[in-house]
Amino acid sequence: PEVTNEQYAVFAHATGARPPRSWGARALREGQSAFLDGQARAKQEAQKKGLVFEAGTFDPAAWWEEHWSEVAWEVPPAELTHPVVYVSYAEAQRYARWAGLRLMTEFEFQRAGRGDSARTYPWGESWDDRRYCQSLHVGRDTTVAVGSFPDGAVGGVHDLAGNVWEWTASPFDPYPGYKPLRVELKDRVVEAFGPFSSEQRVVVGGSF
Repeated sequence: PEVTNEQYAVFAHATGARPPRSWGARALREGQSAFLDGQARAKQEAQKKGLVFEAGTFDPAAWWEEHWSEVAWEVPPAELTHPVVYVSYAEAQRYARWAGLRLMTEFEFQRAGRGDSARTYPWGESWDDRRYCQSLHVGRDTTVAVGSFPDGAVGGVHDLAGNVWEWTASPFDPYPGYKPLRVELKDRVVEAFGPFSSEQRVVVGGSF
């Protein structure tokens, strides 16, 4: 199941873990403003000296990585019950251990979503834009509170599809039964292999 911002904030406060950068929106805006001011000053200095100025770009992820421990952050009040995002695999693992849990495997996700059947969606074969999961089809280009679609739940497990991607503990290796996509064109045959790597981890569920 998805972890809410409120749950993850308790973990971040208790352990000093890095909060998601979406919680530092004000600090990021201030950091970007300071960066642009610095760029403007550097450009002026370069022009005075007759030098060519090469402008840089502000990287929110890099800035947050460097400065998050020095600035104030908070969960947007309206998003306390939304799923946490911008969390790395290592951070997800750390949260799970802290909470006395573990990350699911890809097989466990498949079992939860399909049960004993081979149904197309966790809830069955039908699709209703507004009934089963959070996707762009409902007209909202954002996350929603965890558990907002009870009709899409399976065995008490919510949000098996839609809303946000979820980490698993499984390495990104070929799933049992995987076959490369083979496309026969007029003049050649193209075989598309998945870019598998055991150093990476599988994410499941899809996002909005």
